[in-house]
Amino acid sequence: MYRQARIAVVLIVFGTPVTFGQQARGVGADTIIALERSALDRWGRGDPSGYLELYSSDATYFDPMQEKRVDGLGALKKLLEPLKGKIKVDRYEMIAPRVDQEGDLAVQPGQPRPAS
Repeated sequence: MYRQARIAVVLIVFGTPVTFGQQARGVGADTIIALERSALDRWGRGDPSGYLELYSSDATYFDPMQEKRVDGLGALKKLLEPLKGKIKVDRYEMIAPRVDQEGDLAVQPGQPRPAS
């Protein structure tokens, strides 16, 4: 039970990138949701690179498991690399995914969760 809860927390923490850097410009919600699914699929196979490839170089990341926010792509890589190969998620659900866009910013509210 504890292990399942910890995996759910990881998905909640890492499964919600707020911006996709340059990729958010001029793309529709379906494309952004597809990028999120692709990153989640890779994450579920223990590969955090899917998210790292989506973040901009100046990304700021808030992680409740960290003492302070994580600033910059280099710091994000340092945070995620030790998790490589250690996460396995057989399946997940994205319930009613939606993307709100304003200018260069795209936000996917809500969070994926492990399927029951």
